[in-house]
Amino acid sequence: MLSIKSKLGCFIGVQYFRPPNPPTKFWEKDIKNIRNLGFKVIRTWLYWSKVNPRPRKWDFNIYDRFVEIAHRNGLKVLIQLVPESPPQYILSKYSYAYYMNENGQIVKPYALGMVSIGGYPGLNPDMPEVRKLIEKFFIKTVSHYSGIDVHLYDVWNELMPHYRIPALLYNPSTQDRFRKWLKKKYGNIDSLNDAWGGSTYTDWSQIEMPLKGNYANMLDLHLFHRHWIREELKWRVKLVKKIDDEAICLSHAAGGLATVTKTPYNIWDLAEIVDIWGTSDYEIDFYRAALLHNLIRSSCNGGEWWLSEQTGGRTWTLFGEKHRSKTFIVQKMVQAISYGAKGNIIWQYRPEIFGQESPNFGLVFEDGTYTERTKAVSSLAKKLEKYSYIFDNLRFDKPDVGIVFDWRIRSLEYTAFNDPGKFSERELLGWHSLLTDISIDVSILSVENIVEKGIDKNIRLLIIPLLIQDMENIMEKLIKFVENGGYLFIGPYFLVYNEKLYVNSSIPPYKVFGFKRREIYYPDKINISTIMNIDLKGWHLIETLELIDAEPIAYMGKHIVGVSKNIGNGKIYYIGTFLGHTYREENLQKFIEKILREASCRRFPKATNNIIVRKAYGGGGEILFLFNPTERSKNTEISIDKEAIEIVSDKKYKSKNGKLKIRLKQREAKILYIK
Repeated sequence: MLSIKSKLGCFIGVQYFRPPNPPTKFWEKDIKNIRNLGFKVIRTWLYWSKVNPRPRKWDFNIYDRFVEIAHRNGLKVLIQLVPESPPQYILSKYSYAYYMNENGQIVKPYALGMVSIGGYPGLNPDMPEVRKLIEKFFIKTVSHYSGIDVHLYDVWNELMPHYRIPALLYNPSTQDRFRKWLKKKYGNIDSLNDAWGGSTYTDWSQIEMPLKGNYANMLDLHLFHRHWIREELKWRVKLVKKIDDEAICLSHAAGGLATVTKTPYNIWDLAEIVDIWGTSDYEIDFYRAALLHNLIRSSCNGGEWWLSEQTGGRTWTLFGEKHRSKTFIVQKMVQAISYGAKGNIIWQYRPEIFGQESPNFGLVFEDGTYTERTKAVSSLAKKLEKYSYIFDNLRFDKPDVGIVFDWRIRSLEYTAFNDPGKFSERELLGWHSLLTDISIDVSILSVENIVEKGIDKNIRLLIIPLLIQDMENIMEKLIKFVENGGYLFIGPYFLVYNEKLYVNSSIPPYKVFGFKRREIYYPDKINISTIMNIDLKGWHLIETLELIDAEPIAYMGKHIVGVSKNIGNGKIYYIGTFLGHTYREENLQKFIEKILREASCRRFPKATNNIIVRKAYGGGGEILFLFNPTERSKNTEISIDKEAIEIVSDKKYKSKNGKLKIRLKQREAKILYIK
């Protein structure tokens, strides 16, 4: 029997019912229109307080009505389970179980966009009596809806309220879990004291989560919060599947790149737990969205992912701050598909009518009539259905360029600057944007997965923008990769710290890399000359290097600042500055393109005039995704000697002199099918 996932294929859906929006009088007409527009999935937020308003009272009638209308119109229902919305009688009785922040302040439940009827962020499930109540909410809900053919559940919206460092996990019950976690990790108190730099604890009961600290104890705190979130998600999924063995469980990260690069959770941890992983995406910048989509794709390791939310109209609160055009919205969806997303869900069909997010976000007008955005998204939805033989089975070449992503750096940056991701996000974004611009597909590799599983065999060039703390066996994995013919490009501060977060006496391991790091300078301008006659610009710092047996390739004045070394069948490059921050520099593109050619890396077909290209296969042909990331129209040419059909518009493009000439409006995407 086909699963729900298989039946849906590549689709567009909409968020619809989040009490009190919209009024029931609109449901029949709206939901019929939603299916007629080509949408396949309709989402509702099932608030705990709505179905269990008083002790021993469970009432699903309003949601049942919604499900009945949706099913009658041929729509699959996605239920967003919201335990972060307890009823008032529970909040009042268990007020001692409120979440607590890092300053020891309790977080009294309140109303916000996610829960405009109040109760957010709910109660801490580390209290056994609270966990039983949350469990009852899940059991009652899933038991009820498994009986009427609802099997799609998003079990945790955006991992809220734990989408920032530090997480809201400081109350006494969670402090107890922290101490147990530490005891399991270290075994005895002396080992913990040693790991934390020489603390003098004599009993586990003396330990509390540090408010401020050194890199070691703060990393333990953040690792525990990461563990807590992973275990909570695992518990929710297990609970749903115990009740309904046909259930498909989803979850998704919050609304932008920072909620992946600066958060207490690790997306690779979470993607393993759910059937479908995903993200909200409210980024305006094309390149930030591209990195976000690629991070989610990469964390799934070939599994299914959805763009779980993107706005259907203006954002955010009250007077709003940004109008999203029809081309912008369609481009975002096509961008997700080009990274392998199966689902795209619009937030939302009608504008909010109550709460902080009103009167914004709607795909249609307040009276339910269609906008130009409605028509554009509907057109894409119908084309995905018409060409399902292409989109339901899209295939992608495995990337042969990888970028290493280290979750731990955010903890060190938080401890040092109170800003997780201060350097690392921008450096990662710069490298990814550079490679996107020059038509290179990239896989994001978690350093922990490299240690556990090694480097994917298809990777030819591995870029490490920032890896400053050692990890068991990481050097062995990297050297083996290079010896077997891989190319390694490394940025500054490489393995400055050992696994215990003490500074290494040898930076980097010079016996392998053939150089020692010496002085570090912080000039206002960093201008680097290379032996390739390509001048580069660095950012923030420049490391000077002392040669052992490496070859110098880059200089700043009289100082050597970059080297290369052949090891086995491969090669290592090292340049001691932040290059990702300068990715718009044309010379950096030339420099990296030389290394890409040397490593024999593939590229997508190149389009002129800075149009972004991505490629897939389906329906017996090639699919090219073209993106104009700018706010002005552009003409472009692509070297293709065959006719192409643009799927969204059904327009045919004929090749002239081996080239296709195409015009893209501002923030427009096109999908070319070449048979």
